[in-house]
Amino acid sequence: TPAEGGGIDAGHGSAVTGLIVAEQNNSVGVSGVAPGVKFIACKGFNNGGSGGNSVLAEAIRYAANMADIMNNSWASDADLPSEAILDAIDYAMTQGRGGLGCLPIWAAGNGEGDETAHYGSYPWTVGVSLLENSGIHDDLTSFDETVQISAPVGQWSTDASGPIGFNNPEP
Repeated sequence: TPAEGGGIDAGHGSAVTGLIVAEQNNSVGVSGVAPGVKFIACKGFNNGGSGGNSVLAEAIRYAANMADIMNNSWASDADLPSEAILDAIDYAMTQGRGGLGCLPIWAAGNGEGDETAHYGSYPWTVGVSLLENSGIHDDLTSFDETVQISAPVGQWSTDASGPIGFNNPEP
């Protein structure tokens, strides 16, 4: 994978992948939104949780050459947009998979309502925001007319349980 820092650690991306691909009817308790789908792991951030725009753009291009759909459940705290990342998104849609294209799904950021604070607002992407259990947008998410999908916020996942996992719900 493009990023330095060793192998794929069991972080946020791993938890999100588990929510997408979890098997049906296996007595574990959850089913993914796309059980049975094949996936690849592509790491754009180091184990400390940071990654430069050029490394992230390289990761996007790398994944776009193999994936039909790309999940990007991350946001940037840098000034947006990065031309390198926008160029990589354009590449994914127009040249990914040998010209067939790769659809980027993108978290609607941690912009606290700022519609410009996420790549999910870019025309080639599908933006996903968070909803509280009450159906109101979560305070951390960005939301506006560019968000196409909203999903409930939660801490449940299929990864390790307890304080080291993502499925340890907060009280």
